[in-house]
Amino acid sequence: MDAIEGSEPPGSLYCADPEELLSRSAGSEGSGLGLLAMMPLAIRKRLAVFGVQPRNTCWGSALSREVIAAIPLLLPYLRAHILATAAGLRHLN
Repeated sequence: MDAIEGSEPPGSLYCADPEELLSRSAGSEGSGLGLLAMMPLAIRKRLAVFGVQPRNTCWGSALSREVIAAIPLLLPYLRAHILATAAGLRHLN
């Protein structure tokens, strides 16, 4: 798990490309992005990273009320992305 500071308001859901995240990251090898960086490129190309924009990315900070409020929205958000991806793959066959 890693906190990534983006440009959206706290609590915003996002889907990011692993390569884009790695190019913007200053994370350490022990962070979630460090583990992502160790994966072979062929695997990373098949992944999407989902997250919630934090209010604070300081080490040891608690979850903000915006992040807590976004958690129940994450499953429908993931489902929508999975269905959209599956529909796109059906069109390629």
